[in-house]
Amino acid sequence: MRFDATTPPQGTLRDWIDARADRGGTAFVFPETGETLTWPELRDHCAIVAGDLTAQGIAKGESIAVMHPNGYDGVKALFSALYGSELVEDTSAFAQLDQPPRCPARWIE
Repeated sequence: MRFDATTPPQGTLRDWIDARADRGGTAFVFPETGETLTWPELRDHCAIVAGDLTAQGIAKGESIAVMHPNGYDGVKALFSALYGSELVEDTSAFAQLDQPPRCPARWIE
């Protein structure tokens, strides 16, 4: 991953998370709960979930829906799906219930 203040970063979101995790530090702070998420914690969680999705047959570039609460768990869910190079249809607690995800559905646990 190349970081340069005058140009967009080169690489993937996975490269960016890995590079940030190598440097350490806090990635997110959730003031409503007092929780924090560090870059290394986020990377480690993302790697596990991305591996689980691959093991369940989700191919790189396949569209998946991510249904999550807002906050700590939502950030981990969204970044984990993106880390695995899946295309994400984000469905949060504020999503319109009458508007289903635009990708074919299959339930993955």
